[in-house]
Amino acid sequence: MLRIRLAEPGDEEAVVNLLGLLIDFYGDKPEREILRKTFKHVLVNPNTIKLAVAEWNGQVVGIAGLHAGHYSTWWDGWYGHLEDVYVLPEFRRRGIGKALVEFIVGTAREMGLIRLEMHVLTRNTPARTFYTGLGFSSDSVYYSRGRGTEGF
Repeated sequence: MLRIRLAEPGDEEAVVNLLGLLIDFYGDKPEREILRKTFKHVLVNPNTIKLAVAEWNGQVVGIAGLHAGHYSTWWDGWYGHLEDVYVLPEFRRRGIGKALVEFIVGTAREMGLIRLEMHVLTRNTPARTFYTGLGFSSDSVYYSRGRGTEGF
């Protein structure tokens, strides 16, 4: 029933749709051409970006990304960022999100990363509970400056 694997070229339409739904959840307007460009960027940069897809009976129903390339001056090692975890609402509560995150964690370990971070909106209580249940913890506050193409 459930299969987790790395994204392939044929997944473009499904991934673009899922990213669009994720962006819409955050109250922004997804630009499909940017999402297509993002998908292509993932495929041509396999050493630093991984995108996992979840298939349920052959249908792509979820995604999770890993962006490697942050260097820790404290621990002399590379770490990554878990990003864009999304499962179609009608497929939630089936262990798909957990399987996606565990796949990304395993991939991060295989890549030799020493740490995995993510950003979750404070108001997204279900996601925060989900990640805490998977062993993640929060010991800091996230700040950002600028947004997308608006610069900083």
